Amino acid sequence: HYLSSSVYLMFRDFKFYRHIPGLSRCISHFSRFLVISSSLNDRIDAEYQAGLADFSAGYLARLMCSSADDTVRALATDLVVETHILSKMHTKYAHVPTERDLLPELVDRALFELKDAIIWTRIKDARRRLAGCGEDFERMMQVMAELKQLEEQRKTVSKLIGDRVIAPRK
Repeated sequence: HYLSSSVYLMFRDFKFYRHIPGLSRCISHFSRFLVISSSLNDRIDAEYQAGLADFSAGYLARLMCSSADDTVRALATDLVVETHILSKMHTKYAHVPTERDLLPELVDRALFELKDAIIWTRIKDARRRLAGCGEDFERMMQVMAELKQLEEQRKTVSKLIGDRVIAPRK
């Protein structure tokens, strides 16, 4: 930006220098050079940031894959290695999103599935307590109200997860 401001100061009185032959053509070439230079600097910065992100993403994986502990190294290798490699035909004609591209959606889905599992555990616990109520009508009504609330919460979380996919229970 220092160069741009100095160029501006040098040529701000263009009307004064108009009578010098060839100066306008020189200024035109120089302004085109500045535009191209700015575009190139932006592209270099973007490539540098992408390379830095790739390096930082792979650094921990490389560190863990070269660990002295066999268990850590084996687990890291299993997690890092791609399980499915697509043919060139699939990658040539279409953009296949990577796990990094899908990460925000995957994290949200994993959190919703965790909430669903927690709610499911609470529902099972409430059903056990309902079965153990016996003749205590007031306690039975409290547990049934809690079950109704938990079922509503689970319904809401299930809509966020998606209607078609059912996460397996372990």
